[in-house]
Amino acid sequence: MSKTTMKIEQAIEPTIEQMGYRLVDVEIGKEEDSKVLYVYVDRQGGVSLDDCAEISQAIDPILDELDPIEESYFLCVSSPGIDRPLKKPADFLHALGKEMELRLYQPFEGKKKWIGTLQLYQPETDEVTLVCEGKALTFTRKQIALIKPYIVF
Repeated sequence: MSKTTMKIEQAIEPTIEQMGYRLVDVEIGKEEDSKVLYVYVDRQGGVSLDDCAEISQAIDPILDELDPIEESYFLCVSSPGIDRPLKKPADFLHALGKEMELRLYQPFEGKKKWIGTLQLYQPETDEVTLVCEGKALTFTRKQIALIKPYIVF
């Protein structure tokens, strides 16, 4: 996370939380020739387009005052999506008890991909415990290339 996105997060998170949402992530990207500030929010039961518009209106004055990005940009407030990878400690804590797909950089017991229930996240050691095929497997975040909700269509 860059200093700019951290600064933005710190400035808008209290407002978003007061509105009953959880700030999931802040990213600065580019679409065609325009900069875009992506703000991903969530709450129990999901986020609607009206919710995104309301949050956008609430944080726009904060961002105008902060002026975190030198050039002009578009603000995009959105749901993180159902299969967004876990990145922050809060993401892991929020996902406890849910089915996850975990991919490793190096194979463990001959496999790089594991699917199981996220049983435990230990922020102090940055370890994740997944219950797969009846056994608990613990991995450090450094071993994990990707961890995201497991979605069956």
